[in-house]
Amino acid sequence: MIPKKTLVALLCLTLAGAGVYAYFLTDSAETERRAHGFVDVKESALSFERAGKIEYLAVEEGESVEKGQVLARLDTEALSHQLKIRAAQCAGLEADHSRLQKGYREEDKAGAEARLKALESSYALATRTCERMGVLYKRKAVSEQERDDACYGARTLKEEVIAARAERDRYVHGYLDEEIAMAESAYSACLKELAYLEYQRQSESEIVAPYAGVIRVRDHELADRVQAGERVYALSKVSPKEVRVYLSERQLAHVKVGNKARVFTLTATLEGSVASVSDSALFTPKSVQTEELRPDLMYEVRILVPDPEGQLRLGQAVSAEF
Repeated sequence: MIPKKTLVALLCLTLAGAGVYAYFLTDSAETERRAHGFVDVKESALSFERAGKIEYLAVEEGESVEKGQVLARLDTEALSHQLKIRAAQCAGLEADHSRLQKGYREEDKAGAEARLKALESSYALATRTCERMGVLYKRKAVSEQERDDACYGARTLKEEVIAARAERDRYVHGYLDEEIAMAESAYSACLKELAYLEYQRQSESEIVAPYAGVIRVRDHELADRVQAGERVYALSKVSPKEVRVYLSERQLAHVKVGNKARVFTLTATLEGSVASVSDSALFTPKSVQTEELRPDLMYEVRILVPDPEGQLRLGQAVSAEF
């Protein structure tokens, strides 16, 4: 018969073993659902679209900005003068186009009609004079020279009548469609140039925050001259933050796109959701420190974490549970 003390000791050992087994089983399950990574640095290099001298800088490094906020502006005085000059030229082209569309004035038409009638009357008289001189020449009443002079005047007036009739018709019918189209094209081109100058003065000469974030770097000061595309600010998104963690193939069974995820550091815990899971495997990143050796291939998981209070730091090491 087994002594009573021995039975008690065996029972205690059994319970302790069960507890240890349960502890390691729970810890293993937690480890299988845990991943490690970092807060990704999402940064935009903000610059002007044209070269110039910086006239205005709104924020310093570390300051928060809102979407649409004007952060910097170039000196646009020269562009303002060009706009005024081009606007005056466009006004002249518009007036010319309008004049061609309306056609000739009624006074011009009436004057052309009157000149034509006067020339037609003179031509009719000259024609009759030529005919009479021809009769008189046959009667030997006038010389050949006198007859020729009278008939030459009639022929000259005939050409003038033809020219006056063409001028009258031009006034009546107005300008050619081609002339109107050319004037319209010139005016339209001027308006486009005016719009481009305004675009240069507004959009190309200002830096506007494309999203709410924090200024990480300011590279220039007031009165600095910068080239188009040269970085002035480096802007990072504040919320949501993007966390990248790395899972083994065994852990992938617990992670699907859209699943909730808990991201935590030594001082903060936040809730997020899985945005993507990589389709291809990669080697374990050397920068990722985990609680176990994982020499096998890993899969990258991207988690979006709302962080309006800025508890997560860009580039910070974090852990995640799914």
